[in-house]
Amino acid sequence: MSKVCIVFASMTGNTEEIKEILVNTISKYTEVDVYEMDMVGVDVIEDYDYVLIGSYTYDDGDIPFEAEDFYEELEGLDLSGKYASCFGSGDTLYVDFCNAAVLFEERVIEQGGVIIEPALKIELSPSYDDQKEKCVQFAQRVIEYMGGGQSKTAN
Repeated sequence: MSKVCIVFASMTGNTEEIKEILVNTISKYTEVDVYEMDMVGVDVIEDYDYVLIGSYTYDDGDIPFEAEDFYEELEGLDLSGKYASCFGSGDTLYVDFCNAAVLFEERVIEQGGVIIEPALKIELSPSYDDQKEKCVQFAQRVIEYMGGGQSKTAN
């Protein structure tokens, strides 16, 4: 059974809410380990085949302060053989909506990783049913890519 690693940064709790929905959905099928981005180095993802990276977007499309070191460290990591997807929260009032998730996605590709699902972009908080459903569908597509679909409690 594959293990999934989720590394995230959240200031107001919006990205953390997205992470919770992803964990709740994916953990029905496989083990999920969660790390706060500013508390770990990128080497934490080396033991995982599947990595989800989440960050809110700061200011005018920037990587937030607590995610900068992780983002920079990714540049020195060989991600060949790693499957990843990125997610984040943002505000459509800004031109570069959820740009941090896009920047992380680009960095993963630059380092040889494979994006299994395009970046999940959530307007502020996934507090509305349509936003929650978008998160669940994203998680289900990740599970399907992993060859999942059967609950680990179904056996």
